[in-house]
Amino acid sequence: MKKVVLSLVVVMTALSCLTFTTSCQKDYNATVLDDTAVIRNPMQGTFTCIVGGAPFTGDVKYYSDTSMEDIRVLSVSAQQFSPNKSPYVYQNMSFSIALYEGPGTYKTDGMLVTGNYSKVDTYTVENFYVVNVDTLSNITVTEDGSNLAGTFYFTLRPVGNTNDSMDVNVVSGEFNLPKN
Repeated sequence: MKKVVLSLVVVMTALSCLTFTTSCQKDYNATVLDDTAVIRNPMQGTFTCIVGGAPFTGDVKYYSDTSMEDIRVLSVSAQQFSPNKSPYVYQNMSFSIALYEGPGTYKTDGMLVTGNYSKVDTYTVENFYVVNVDTLSNITVTEDGSNLAGTFYFTLRPVGNTNDSMDVNVVSGEFNLPKN
């Protein structure tokens, strides 16, 4: 029995050495094969506003500019972390413009221009959506070249609430994001 076990150990050791020497023959090459892929650093750029009197500064910022069957949609979003960077406490702000046609002013009408805001605090989540309560609410895109820049102002209402006494104004909104 000892001979069988010893033979098995020798065979397994030989196979392991063979596998190790043949699997490590090539040097690792970290060169990106697809040089058309551009990854934008989400920490770059600015996204700021005042939400109900409190400053909001996006720590990470994203945008998406997509077209499908001649319908162009622009979306901009940002996330603000808590001061201690807790993964359970943060705020999100985003808005989208359907039928986007480049720089210009887009009214928040609830169908073509939409937005939302979420405030997460450990076990509590407050969600708001953009409501059209006045003619001043809008998103203005001022630049759409190497940067995406603009301003925004609108009113938010808690999801599931129809009472305007709970509305929150978003003012002094500005965004300026590099496109690559």
